[in-house]
Amino acid sequence: MSNRRMISVAAVSTSSTAYTGRADGLFSTNDQAKLKQAGAWPIAIAAPSAPTIGTATVGNSQVTILFTAPNTLNGSTITGYTVTSSSGQTATGSSSPIIVTGLNNGGFTYTFTVVANSNCSNSIASLTVSATMLDVPGTPTIGAVSVVSGTSATVEYTAPSSNGGSAITSYTATSLPGNITGTLSQSSSGTITVNGLTPGTRYTFRVIATSAIGNSTVSSNSSGIVPLSIGDAYQGGYFAGIYTNPYDSQKYRMIVSPKASGWVNGARGDLQTTVNGTVVNAGSWALEWQSSNIPSSIAYQSWHLYVGDMNTNFWYNSGYTILPARFAKQSNIGGYNDWFVASYYELLFVRSQVAWWGLPSGENFTSSSGVASNDSGSGTSQMWTSSKNGPYTVLMEFNTTGPDYGQMAYWWNSADTRLFRRELVS
Repeated sequence: MSNRRMISVAAVSTSSTAYTGRADGLFSTNDQAKLKQAGAWPIAIAAPSAPTIGTATVGNSQVTILFTAPNTLNGSTITGYTVTSSSGQTATGSSSPIIVTGLNNGGFTYTFTVVANSNCSNSIASLTVSATMLDVPGTPTIGAVSVVSGTSATVEYTAPSSNGGSAITSYTATSLPGNITGTLSQSSSGTITVNGLTPGTRYTFRVIATSAIGNSTVSSNSSGIVPLSIGDAYQGGYFAGIYTNPYDSQKYRMIVSPKASGWVNGARGDLQTTVNGTVVNAGSWALEWQSSNIPSSIAYQSWHLYVGDMNTNFWYNSGYTILPARFAKQSNIGGYNDWFVASYYELLFVRSQVAWWGLPSGENFTSSSGVASNDSGSGTSQMWTSSKNGPYTVLMEFNTTGPDYGQMAYWWNSADTRLFRRELVS
């Protein structure tokens, strides 16, 4: 008979009804005879019935199996239990629960059975119970990236919909290039600060989520940013802030030219042109902004007030002797040749950003003469109205005090012109 064997009783006590003893195989001939006479020899035992399997609780690379002992022992003595996984891992124990280790995380599904071990033989296997292992978190969604300073930026992200069954403990943003990281220890969506960036370098960022099981896959790349502080050297000049142009709602990095190469004043006579048949140099700018020199047929366009490069190109190509436009278009500073004279709103923005002291020493906007120049703080910026003929751009200087009070002068920047560039913020 399967799972049955013959055993002997070592010590026998007799009565009128039964014999009892130890099943250790130590039988004397006399004992066997007494058992046979009583009809109790040979003594037969069988393997226990199957244990009843319970729940499976998933942990990190392990599963805990609960079960109950067999209902029937069939005369055998249970010596332990063995749990086996569908991939062959086993674990033993003397009672429930038993923990099976060495399993693979990552969302794999295992099934498990348990058998009872006895002094006769093992029980048949229990029914199965399944368990799906823990996984790494889902992928976070990258969000907006913002410049904090010339060396730091913030990276927004949205938490993944699944944590893989294990709580997310942190998120890490990594820069490209440089692999510079910032970490935020929380499970929800948030904003990570990344420090240690290099001013003027363009960066994108990616984010991963981390749990006890491991790291998620990386998010997509963020949009690009260039961490800069006001006055930092950048692309041929100095960074002067991020300007949102009201004309096209685009954001631009505004860049101010160095004084040595992007600033023209009355002391420079090397840039000449002809106005009404008269040769003038850079110190005679008032002549070229006289309204009588600008035909009334030139109509006002909204972009005149907002977009300096468009307006500079317009006047450079118009055939009229607009010396600042010519100076800008002929300039190559720091390897860049897309300099322009700022529009009215662009200049107001830059001036508010640098506030005369935001640029490095010696690079401020102070006029060399200080006459009728907002760069020295003595004037007030005004825009041209549509009733005036002219470029409608940048600055219309007039003194707030003195004999010239209230009188507009038709030039860009009195005795000075400072060139600008802009870079679209992607």
